[in-house]
Amino acid sequence: KCFQEGKEKMYNILIVEDEKKIRDLLEIYFIKENYNVDKAEDGCEALLKIKSDNYDIILLDLYMPKMDGFDTCRKIREISTVPVVILTALSDDESQLLAYELGADDFIMKPFKKDILIAKVNRIVDRTKVSKEKYKFENLTIEKESYRVFLGADEIKFAPKEFEILLFLVENIGMIKTREEILNKVWGYDLEVYDRVVDNHIKKIRKKLGEYSGIVKTVVSVGYKFEV
Repeated sequence: KCFQEGKEKMYNILIVEDEKKIRDLLEIYFIKENYNVDKAEDGCEALLKIKSDNYDIILLDLYMPKMDGFDTCRKIREISTVPVVILTALSDDESQLLAYELGADDFIMKPFKKDILIAKVNRIVDRTKVSKEKYKFENLTIEKESYRVFLGADEIKFAPKEFEILLFLVENIGMIKTREEILNKVWGYDLEVYDRVVDNHIKKIRKKLGEYSGIVKTVVSVGYKFEV
């Protein structure tokens, strides 16, 4: 691991990219941004690192040897809620849709612009750290600052996008939010093709909420609302 000397370390980033030139370039970018940088050449190596270290964000290429980015993202979500940003030359809607359904938090297209890449990564990481608010509904506690959800004393692991959808509904309690509003708030996209991404995330949220699954209500043909 490397970090820029003379500055306090900020966040830990894992760069998963099979092309050495791109991997090294990304390392330079984020060292200059005062990130603690770790790298992996493929999905298998990345998963080993994720199991033994704590990262604040992962940059994940889609096409790699041994294990592609789709399978890697799926396996990351089985063991971690760390934000995942996909790096890809693919621009088709189906590839992006699949990545979102597997738990990716954002897409960055290759060739990428340095400033946009850094801004997106900083925004995602900062968003998970800044607020100190907490919401409590009987035995259900939602900690906005730490992206953590508890049922009693037991923590429920939420992926970042799952948490952000839940939080958005909680902060608009009793109000119906359409799929488009959720997409715009959480992903920043308002394309109709992504509607089922919201539905899939809602299913996961309800499953994780267990006995409290009913507080996320479906408003047929409109959207969803949080109601206690």
